[in-house]
Amino acid sequence: MRKFIQQLGFFTAVFICIILLFELFCHISIPKISHHNIHAKSQLLIPQIDSNAVVILGDSRLEWGLKTQEMAQGKEHILNLAFPGSNGFDIIRYMINNEIYPKKILLGFTPNYWTYHNHQMDKEEYSTMNLFKTTIKYWLTQHSFLYDKTSLDLYFKGEKPYFIHHDYDEYGNVLVKERGDFHEREKHQLELYADLNKKFNRDSLNTYLNELAQLLDELKGRTSVYGIYMPVSDTIFSLEKPHYQPSEVNAIFENFLDFSSSFANNDSTIFYDGSHLSPGFAREFSKNLAAAAKQKQGGR
Repeated sequence: MRKFIQQLGFFTAVFICIILLFELFCHISIPKISHHNIHAKSQLLIPQIDSNAVVILGDSRLEWGLKTQEMAQGKEHILNLAFPGSNGFDIIRYMINNEIYPKKILLGFTPNYWTYHNHQMDKEEYSTMNLFKTTIKYWLTQHSFLYDKTSLDLYFKGEKPYFIHHDYDEYGNVLVKERGDFHEREKHQLELYADLNKKFNRDSLNTYLNELAQLLDELKGRTSVYGIYMPVSDTIFSLEKPHYQPSEVNAIFENFLDFSSSFANNDSTIFYDGSHLSPGFAREFSKNLAAAAKQKQGGR
C-alpha cells in the first residue's frame, strides 16, 4: 500500500510538472486573451448599492466612458455597473425585487439595446463565498491556457487576441487595451455596427422600449433616472441614426441627456475606436456629464 501511494504521488507530481511546463511554454510563445471579469465585478459592487448610491447601468460605452472618481458629489458613492452587452434591465429588476432604491441611476441608451440579453444579474446570489469563487475562476480564465482554451484556438487559427487587457478598479471603472491602432479598432466597430444595422428589427426595439417604460414606472418617486446616449463618432452614429427617434425616448425618460453627436469627428484623442471614449477624454466627459445631470435636476 505504501509503495502504491509513493507511485501515485510520483506520477501526480510528474503530471503537475508537465501541466506547469505546458502553461509556461504557452505564456512564452502564445498571446493570451483578456476576458471581462463581469461576475466578480457584480459580486463586489451590487451589495454596495444603497440610498446614497449613484448607479451607472448600460453597455460598454458607459463602462468605458464614465469615470466615477470625476463624478461624485457630496456623500454620493458612484458604482459603475455597466457591462458589455448589457442594457441594465437585469440589475434594475434586482433592485426592484429587493426594494433597493439608489439615489440616481444613469442608464445608457442606443437603438441597439434591444439586441442585448444581459448577464442575469438579478438571478445571482451575492455573498462573500460567491465573490471568492468568481475571483478564482476569473484568475484561472485570465492565466491558464488549459482552463480557458480561447487563446489556443486563436493561435492555431493564425489569429491574435482582440482584447489584450481588460480589468476593473474597486468602483467598476474599466481599463482596456485592444489590439491595433485607432483605425484598426474603428474598422472593427464599424463592421460590428454595420451588421447590427442589417439585423435591425423595429418590433424588437418597441418591445425593449415598452419594458424600459414599465421598469422606469416602478422606479418613479423612488429613484431619479437619467437616460444617457453616449457620444459616438459620426461614422458610427450614421448607422444608428435611422433607427433613433428622440421624441419616443424623451417620452419615456424623465431626464434624457443626448450626447450622441456632440463630438462627431473621428478623433483618436476623443474616441478609442469610434464607439468608446478614450481614457483621457472619458475623464473630461464624466465631469461634464455630472454637471449636465445636476443642471437637468435643477431645471425640473
